[in-house]
Formats: sequence, structure tokens, C-alpha cells
Amino acid sequence: MATWVGATSNYNSSSNWTGDTPDAPGETATFGATGSTTVTVNANVSPDSWIFSSSAQSYTTVGVPTVLNSGLVNNSAVPQLIGSAIAGSAACSKTAAARSL
Repeated sequence: MATWVGATSNYNSSSNWTGDTPDAPGETATFGATGSTTVTVNANVSPDSWIFSSSAQSYTTVGVPTVLNSGLVNNSAVPQLIGSAIAGSAACSKTAAARSL
């Protein structure tokens, strides 16, 4: 699991993550209360999931399409604007409970 710390908006830059850049199956991207609120995916990635923690700020994602293998989860009280296309495997789910994605 990698946590976004985003000094810049570049999703694909390893310096914007604690842990390795989550860009392949088996990896999870977690977004919390720190880092750039704009996340730009500049090259194709296919992590298992994107998870917005309960403390996550409101993020906007843009850029090339992203393939999520397991899911997209928003556990925070604020909406997340997913401006980049998201595709998923048959097992992929989107969960926001009472919140917005």
C-alpha cells in the first residue's frame, strides 16, 4: 500500500508517495489529508484500488484512463471528483456509502 503525499500533482512520480508508486495489480493507492488535491495520472496505471481514507481531503483526478482491479472507495465525508476515466475488472466495485465519488 502506498500513501499519497503529493508535493506535485504527478501520480506517476515516486516522490509523491510513501512506498512505491501504486501502478500495478496487487498495489493500493491511499489518499488522506495531505498532498496536492489535484492528482494527474500521466501514464497508464492499473493498481488494485484507490482508497480515500476517512480523513481524506477532496481530490480531483485527471489524466489518462486508469484501470482499477478491485475498487474505488471513498471513506471520507467529502466528495471526490474523478475526472479521469476509470475502468475495472469484473470484480471492481465503487463504494461511497453515504458519500460521493
